[in-house]
Amino acid sequence: MGAETRPSLLVALISTFAALHAVLAAIPGVWRSLAVVAVPLEGVLLGPRAGFLAALIGAAGGRILRPRAGIDPVFGIAEPVGALVSGLAFKGKQLQVFAIYGALLLAYFLHPVGRRLPAWCLWDIYIAFAAIPLTGPTARRLRQSRGNPKALMPSVVLSSFI
Repeated sequence: MGAETRPSLLVALISTFAALHAVLAAIPGVWRSLAVVAVPLEGVLLGPRAGFLAALIGAAGGRILRPRAGIDPVFGIAEPVGALVSGLAFKGKQLQVFAIYGALLLAYFLHPVGRRLPAWCLWDIYIAFAAIPLTGPTARRLRQSRGNPKALMPSVVLSSFI
């Protein structure tokens, strides 16, 4: 969201995306929900802060609409962090994305469960971590080519993957 966005418009957009997120999270399926499709889009379209808030509200709403057993509610914070990172990557904030990724990977490997699991199971995370330096140039290219949809696609895809 730009600096000129009206507060009422921002609240409406956050509410809309949070409602969409909650509905997608409530649709039964396998272990993952359809909300994982909405998370990066929330960060890219709304920006890091508003995307984080929309994903946080949507994840909470989804867990109210479809409660899950066990410790699944603890994982609700992953969705807002994913929206935050996607928004930061789309804006080309490489250092912040590196810091968040680094802290999360460090916490994973320091935790006793993370040390018992094989390191190869995170291959997609390693690829995304290695791709973070590409976010700066793609964001710069996007800003330089205003109105060109061909420049938008690589940036959205990269930000969504990361």
